[in-house]
Amino acid sequence: INASLMVDFDEKEGQLAKEKEAKGKSTKPSYDGLKIRTALSKKKLSEAVRSIITFKGADTNDVGVKGQTIVSNLSYSFIIEMTSKHLPSIKRIKSDDVLVRTNHGIDYKDAGYTSGIKRTSSESRMAIARQKLKAAKSVKDVLSILAKQYTKDNFLNPYRRKNKFNMHTTSQIMLNLSDLEFHLTHDIDFSDFQGYINKLPKGYQPKIKVYVNKTD
Repeated sequence: INASLMVDFDEKEGQLAKEKEAKGKSTKPSYDGLKIRTALSKKKLSEAVRSIITFKGADTNDVGVKGQTIVSNLSYSFIIEMTSKHLPSIKRIKSDDVLVRTNHGIDYKDAGYTSGIKRTSSESRMAIARQKLKAAKSVKDVLSILAKQYTKDNFLNPYRRKNKFNMHTTSQIMLNLSDLEFHLTHDIDFSDFQGYINKLPKGYQPKIKVYVNKTD
């Protein structure tokens, strides 16, 4: 799971992509997709961590998955924070800790949003999520807790609905590693779910259960 720290760059890329789509032009895919898929293909957690900090794809100058990345298996979890200007910081997460990352650096204070309303929002979303998730009693509680509105300013909530900056939550994803479940909740106002493609071999019994829901 990755939270971006290249926020200004990502916002500009997103705007350029919208402009190209409006003109009927295709957009180039992000290199991060290949980096993350490669890490996910590893059999061992240690190999996944190593891939996240060292992988070189099509652009050999763009090394590793930037931002804050949480990598886990059933037994262990690690948080990796790195940018193009900072070496990887790798820390093990305690099993009883509620770890939350948004869009500002923790180990590197000059990474991500550093000032203004967007920094305020990043800190607010992180604090709310961390506090409220401690009350979760079951897996089913997690996404519903994060979807609630805790402040009047929607921009400061973990789940962003209509706000003056037009930065919205389009979907929620939850990975339940204990029971091998993938949960997706898509927002009916800000996303258009078109289904998913099953590429598993014919007759193969999937090990991961997929649940798709939508907001009320």
